[in-house]
Amino acid sequence: ATQIVVEARAGPGRAGAGGAARETRRKGAGGDAMDLKGQQLCEALATYLILFSAIVAFLFGIGTQSLRNLFCVYGAGVGLTCLVIIPNWPFYNRNPMKWLPRSLKKD
Repeated sequence: ATQIVVEARAGPGRAGAGGAARETRRKGAGGDAMDLKGQQLCEALATYLILFSAIVAFLFGIGTQSLRNLFCVYGAGVGLTCLVIIPNWPFYNRNPMKWLPRSLKKD
């Protein structure tokens, strides 16, 4: 993820007295950081994919009577889970947050 730093000179109604206000936003591969519902979906997908991988690997390992096969299938499941949850896919950004506009009050 890339970080974008925006600096603005402080003036009337802005943070600081004569300093610079600094804002850092994270930009993901899809353009914006993952939204809250996307984070919840990502966490649920990770949990269920790892659990499913463990069950399938256990059954496959029992069926073949091979610990090596069990770890290979589980490793493939973990790899698939990483491909699904690590990139910032567009379906994680379907519900962007709507922020209130910045109000500049003049004294």
